[in-house]
Amino acid sequence: PYLFKTDDDLIVDSLLISSIGQLLTTNNRNASSYISKYRPTLVSEVLSMNRTTLFRDAWLMGGTETLRGGKFAVSHYAWPHPTLPHYCSGLGWFMSKDVRNRLVTASYTYPVNKTVWIGDVFVSGFLAKAAGVKCESITIDYEQIYSGNCSCVMAQHPLLAVCSSTLHGHRVSNESAKFGEYEKAWKVIQERHNIVNNNKTTLDIKDC
Repeated sequence: PYLFKTDDDLIVDSLLISSIGQLLTTNNRNASSYISKYRPTLVSEVLSMNRTTLFRDAWLMGGTETLRGGKFAVSHYAWPHPTLPHYCSGLGWFMSKDVRNRLVTASYTYPVNKTVWIGDVFVSGFLAKAAGVKCESITIDYEQIYSGNCSCVMAQHPLLAVCSSTLHGHRVSNESAKFGEYEKAWKVIQERHNIVNNNKTTLDIKDC
């Protein structure tokens, strides 16, 4: 009934995302003691959401300049306006199956020659506008850094759901470093969900 879209070069607390999914599917306020401990207002926020029109992201983008050159260029033909439509960052968003179906239906008639290749802008901006849906905010935390220290940031910020890896920033020179940061972050993620009575994980802060 619900999806969470993210990129494959990001580090995601899938346990936190799963807890939010449980709140959405069970309506049980006690479904996640972890969320209740660190951000009880998020529980109420999730439970009060309109499930049919659910389309939520932590990083809303609005008033972004329409670039006409370079990697993120959008042609005048596809979008003649100086700023892009309201859209959600590709770092991650929640979506109900109803919204997904409306986006898919809209895609069948969307002009192919007006399709832009930038995924988050197209799906949550251009296509969403055509489908009559709009992405709104949700109070979970995202971080876009390229230091390779997502494990440390996650240890310090328990509601950090998505963190950008160095791979996302195209700044990794060797494979072991790339996968090492994923492994360290996953250890922190498991630890912070298993030890819910502690205020922080046992990650040695000197390692950061």
